[in-house]
Amino acid sequence: MQFCRNCGIQLKEEVRFCKECGTKIEAKPKPATPSEDPATPSENPASAAAIAPEAAATPTAASADRTVPQAAPAVPQAAATVERQAATAESQTAAAAEPLVHASPIRSRRLSRKWILIASAALLVILLLAGGYKFEQYRLSEGRVLDKLEKALDKKDGAALASLLTSENAQLKLDADKTRGFLAYLDAYPSAAHELMSELRKQSFRLDNDDDDYSNDEAVIRLEKSKKYVLFQEYKLVVEPVFIRLGSNYKDVSLFIDGQEVFKTTRENEHKEFGPYLPGLYDLEAKMATGFVDLSAKQEAEIWYGNKQYEASLDLQAERVEVLTGLEQSGLQGKLLINGQDTGLNPFETTSFGPVTTDGSMNLSVEAEFPWGTIRSNEMAIASTSVELNLADSEDLQKALIERVAQYETEWLDGLTSKDSSKLTTGTAKLRAELQSSIGYMGQSDYIAMWKYTGAQYDLDSFRLQKSEDGQWMASLTLIARFLSGQYRVGDLPPQELYEDGQGQDVVLVYDETAKAWLVDSIQTFYDGFEMSDRIKDVPEQNPKLFKSTAGASSASVDWNSSEVGAFLLQYLSSSVEAINSRDFSLVSGMIDEAGPSYKESSSYIDYLKGKGITEQLLSANVDQVQTLDDGSYQASTSETYDIYYQDGSVKTKSFKAVYKIVLMDGVLRVNQLIETKEQS
Repeated sequence: MQFCRNCGIQLKEEVRFCKECGTKIEAKPKPATPSEDPATPSENPASAAAIAPEAAATPTAASADRTVPQAAPAVPQAAATVERQAATAESQTAAAAEPLVHASPIRSRRLSRKWILIASAALLVILLLAGGYKFEQYRLSEGRVLDKLEKALDKKDGAALASLLTSENAQLKLDADKTRGFLAYLDAYPSAAHELMSELRKQSFRLDNDDDDYSNDEAVIRLEKSKKYVLFQEYKLVVEPVFIRLGSNYKDVSLFIDGQEVFKTTRENEHKEFGPYLPGLYDLEAKMATGFVDLSAKQEAEIWYGNKQYEASLDLQAERVEVLTGLEQSGLQGKLLINGQDTGLNPFETTSFGPVTTDGSMNLSVEAEFPWGTIRSNEMAIASTSVELNLADSEDLQKALIERVAQYETEWLDGLTSKDSSKLTTGTAKLRAELQSSIGYMGQSDYIAMWKYTGAQYDLDSFRLQKSEDGQWMASLTLIARFLSGQYRVGDLPPQELYEDGQGQDVVLVYDETAKAWLVDSIQTFYDGFEMSDRIKDVPEQNPKLFKSTAGASSASVDWNSSEVGAFLLQYLSSSVEAINSRDFSLVSGMIDEAGPSYKESSSYIDYLKGKGITEQLLSANVDQVQTLDDGSYQASTSETYDIYYQDGSVKTKSFKAVYKIVLMDGVLRVNQLIETKEQS
């Protein structure tokens, strides 16, 4: 049996190379036989060398110091063999010099390659485990978590930030999109990031020192211990989410958070909570398309320290607006226009609309169909919740009315000075009756009058349209008419110059649908207290004509129809009440036949009521019938209702049926007699 001198493994006798390390194995010399060498071991050096290993196994000084006398070899080959054996014996002797636990024939051996590999692998595993432990300890440490957070904030990395944060509310699924508001706040307020990290490091110090009592209610993010592995403590960054309560003041308002629609209101002043969201900066917006205008309201929400809920009411700065035309019950068909666009609403049926802005940025107008054509009002700025829209404030209508009034002024002067009321074609029958009365007064005068109409100033804000209870369209306006006038007595020289005179007039016109024309129906004159707006239009008369009256009554023959007689009688009743209340008979005397019984009766009646302290108010008067009598006079029946005010303060309403006789004197109508009057129960 032999051993490899390199690795020490036991080998078979016949092998020449070590199967473990490949070392060449030297052949051992054969032992001498008795026939070859009869010497004893002590006498034969070769035999002594052969047993040297056994001797070396015994730890004695004698064996260590023993010297064996050597004899010269008989042949060279035998000498070489002895030499090798001696070298082997020396190495074995040196090994035997080391202390041994027990006597053993086993030789000292070197580790094989296999065991070296096993040892190396074991060492590597140990190193890896140690490194892994240190790495995992660092990876899960609070310092590492805070470093990663700070890096994500510096780079504004939403995805990284979302992976680091843990929400207290499971409904908040964090991703890069959900962190935009958080990062937007830090972008707007850079110092907030430093304050956030400073607070977290304070929390880290407290955790390291097991200070569980530390808390900060305003902390946006909290550092907390998480689950613990076998050897390691994990940490997490916990954020408490916030909620946004949002609403608006109108129905059908779309609400947006950071450009995303979250709700549409179903009623006015409706609010609803949305979330959860990370703390941060959010853009809130409310939008509403009304059909008139696109409305919006915006607000920036800063939700950071200690705010768990943010409430915002995005009220649209708009109102419902009422349109007042004064023609709401007229039955007109029209269009409501906003900034020139048809809204599809008829303002005479639907008087309110909206919501719209009331800051004056929007304009309103109305277009309507009238018997005389289509009228579109001027635009009015919407600056309040109530817009009074004047349909008479139309350039076309105002032009037509102004031309009609100017024509009336000249026709009146022509008819008055010529004593011919038929020349008044622009007035109603009532005004022609009034003109006849004025002609009658002129016939009693011994003066000759001269007039020239030179124009007028029209108050454009005074133009109004309305519809009477009987369905007749009426227009009213105010003007200051300018005249040049003068007079002189018959037989005297006419004045060298005419004097300018201004006369205020409140004019009412009615639209005659049969004649398709506007007619002047009444004029109230005034000379003091002109109250005109700043919107004045001056319309001078082109080539004004001078009208001059003649002395004496007119001999012209005038045909009066029943409507004109009725209009005259209604004017008479109105003038009679005015004379009674003013205690002035002259206010009505020009309309009464001096030769008839009514002249004296009316004068006496006014004096009687004056003594009793009684006044009257004509509530209504209608001409029921007009008949032409054989003598050319007229008989008219009326229905009259009055409020009678007594001196003791009491008031009584009385109605009468009356019959009047009206005569024609020099072409002028006059009341001749009150034939009959009966009080109605």
